[in-house]
Amino acid sequence: MKNILLPTDFSETANSAAEMAAIIAKKTNATIYLLHVVNLLEYGDEDEVSKKLFVMKLVKKKMDALIAQPFFEGVNVVIALQFELIYEQIWKHAKQHDIDLIVMGTHGISGISDMFLGSNTQKVVRMAECPVLTVKGKPEKFDFSNIVFASDFGVDTEKVFWKIAELAKIYDSKIHLLRVCTTSDFELTDNAINRMEEFAQKAHLKNYTVNVYNAKHIESGIVKFSNSIKAGLISIGAHGRTGWDMLLIGSKAENIVNHSNIPILSIQIPKD
Repeated sequence: MKNILLPTDFSETANSAAEMAAIIAKKTNATIYLLHVVNLLEYGDEDEVSKKLFVMKLVKKKMDALIAQPFFEGVNVVIALQFELIYEQIWKHAKQHDIDLIVMGTHGISGISDMFLGSNTQKVVRMAECPVLTVKGKPEKFDFSNIVFASDFGVDTEKVFWKIAELAKIYDSKIHLLRVCTTSDFELTDNAINRMEEFAQKAHLKNYTVNVYNAKHIESGIVKFSNSIKAGLISIGAHGRTGWDMLLIGSKAENIVNHSNIPILSIQIPKD
């Protein structure tokens, strides 16, 4: 992992995301690209040029204060300020700087923080070719010793698992493979376990568990299981052949964020 994109609106939760990004950057010697996207409508009706000059000075001051936080000590940070079109600027920066991970802050039952409300978040996750790590509030401790990987473990799942395995290797984590079964997406326990074991062998996993969890909804099952083992990270891989393909692009992903204080790593399986 070489490059991390950290969009921020300078909120408390965004600062929690910044701290987590800094911790990961120190572990991996990565560069953090700190991005703030401005909506000029928030700054009144003054002349646009005057507003831009005012905002640039204000944001620069906020960015300097953020970078001065102790957790950023020793981290290489590149700052950027852009105007309008939040998700497009994030996507553009991710492409331009060959970003390996996007880290964003979230808050409250409304889902994503003001900067990322509604369709913006969905578009970031859907368009990003790299994992997106969402952080809701400040965890009691940043501990990735137990990582849940929730998936239907279809044929393409291994295409994204190496990104999770990379984090697991860095933190010497135990990976808990999880298949949530619902009434509309049911599978015999033995079949699910056998496929997860086969997946674990292909991925050369050593420190792992396999788990089948029955729940009314996929997202509630993921959250309940993760809380039960005190996971430090939930990672989600979506596959197009079942209801899992909607996990990253609709209300399901927001429901997981809304009901879990555990950081969530969303990974879209690329389509051939």
